[in-house]
Amino acid sequence: MIEMLTGGSGWIVAAVVLTAVFIVPVLIVWALEDRGSAEADHGPAVTPADSTAGTR
Repeated sequence: MIEMLTGGSGWIVAAVVLTAVFIVPVLIVWALEDRGSAEADHGPAVTPADSTAGTR
């Protein structure tokens, strides 16, 4: 498969690989920041056990 793709369009494969190398870390950082900001906006997740612990 790789040999067939690189038969005359090796630059396409190189472009795809380089694009993936740059985009994947950006997506990971964006996902982590998005999850962190959601927790900062709404506070840590409260479980039912936590919410009823002080009422007993």
